Amino acid sequence: MNRLVKAFRGEWHPAIVTTAVIFGLLHFALGIPGMIAAAVAGLLLGAIYLWAEKNLWVVVVGHSIANAMLLVYAYWTR
Repeated sequence: MNRLVKAFRGEWHPAIVTTAVIFGLLHFALGIPGMIAAAVAGLLLGAIYLWAEKNLWVVVVGHSIANAMLLVYAYWTR
C-alpha cells in the first residue's frame, strides 16, 4: 500500500481503494458475494491501518480475528 501511495502522489484514499479491490479479487474462490465482502473488509482494514498509525500488526490481528469468527460461524451453522 505504501508504494501505491507514492504512485498516487501521497494520496491514501485511492491507495486504500485499489488495495481493497485487489484484496477482493484475490478472494475469487468465495464467489462474487465473498469477493465483495472481502473488498469491503479490505476498505475497513485499510482505514484501520491508517488509524493505527500504519501499524501492520493491528491489521494482521484484525484479519485473524475475522477469519476465526468466520471459521466458527461456518462450523456451527452446518
